[in-house]
Amino acid sequence: MKTRIYHIYWGTAGNAGLYLDEIYQVLSMAGYKQRVFVSYYYPFRYGDRIFFKRTEMEHSHYKGKMRKIVMGLELLLGLSKVLVCSLIDKPDVINYSYAGWGNGLIYWFLKLIRKCNRGTLIITCHDVVPSVRNKAKYEKELSIKQKIYNLADYFIVHNANSIDDIKRVFGINLEKVLLHPFPLMDLSKLDSQGKTNDSKYDFLFIGHLRREKGIELLFEAWPLFHKMCPEASLCIAGNATLYEDFINKRRTECVENNIILNLGFIKDKDYIEIIKSSNCVVFPYTAGTNSGVISTVISLGRNVITSDIGMFVNNPLVHRDSIFETGNINSFVEKLKEFYGKTFDEDNHQRIEKYREEFQRQVINVYSAFDRAKNDK
Repeated sequence: MKTRIYHIYWGTAGNAGLYLDEIYQVLSMAGYKQRVFVSYYYPFRYGDRIFFKRTEMEHSHYKGKMRKIVMGLELLLGLSKVLVCSLIDKPDVINYSYAGWGNGLIYWFLKLIRKCNRGTLIITCHDVVPSVRNKAKYEKELSIKQKIYNLADYFIVHNANSIDDIKRVFGINLEKVLLHPFPLMDLSKLDSQGKTNDSKYDFLFIGHLRREKGIELLFEAWPLFHKMCPEASLCIAGNATLYEDFINKRRTECVENNIILNLGFIKDKDYIEIIKSSNCVVFPYTAGTNSGVISTVISLGRNVITSDIGMFVNNPLVHRDSIFETGNINSFVEKLKEFYGKTFDEDNHQRIEKYREEFQRQVINVYSAFDRAKNDK
């Protein structure tokens, strides 16, 4: 008898829902009975849409502290429903996706659901180690992560670096750690217009502007490249809250170097259109562990340039010719020159299909272990 699985993940609104759908479809084809508890704005027709109807960023009318208060109430109601459903359904496996920040409510929910159910509790670790520079916030998040991790029977991670981190930072027994690749975030599933070959921008940086994403390196390298290729254009799109002063001091420089700014929250539909209007997307990251962004870009047929940090080097979707040396301005500039005006990579489709086949194999391998454990009882 196949394992009955609960998936709990509220970070699944819009395009982000592609993450869970890829896992769900693989397990569904293999005969697993699943129930998913997701964002109210999950883009697919199945699932219990119970999280954050009023406070999801793209749809919320609440701001500041009021949004946080309402979000807390919505989280409490959503987790309460999951708990009640688990008492009725008695799932064999409960997979909780731990993304973002933890808190006491999540801890007590997982503690209760573990106590009230005989099923196996899995925590999928989206960011094993907190990604924050503030020491006090880092220590606080590390503490709640440790408490939450202590409740789990098993952990799912998506790369070898995360296995090392979970052992080194939290002392987790590696026998409890399971691995399958990060799901393919195939935007073509949600793109009603289909792929196009029209490029408004030569290069694109998209996402939250943060130091570890290499935004400072990009601003150092681009003027050097632009002197050699003065017709080239760069679009920077995303939330610049942490870099408002940095950007404001360089607005004249942006105009002079053909940098187009599209700052602010990027809605899902706009996200797709911006990528499709660009020839090549740059990822000058200096750090990172998991990212679905790379597959969203490649799934739309666009070229990419990435740094040589582990999450890119070890990603089979990324061609070796796309990689430059992390933090090296000259290496980055040379890669920009190489990709300027380059046609779309015809091998993208083959790499996607190969990646998806390997992903399916490893996901089945992970969950079949729970089948064996259940049947041995």
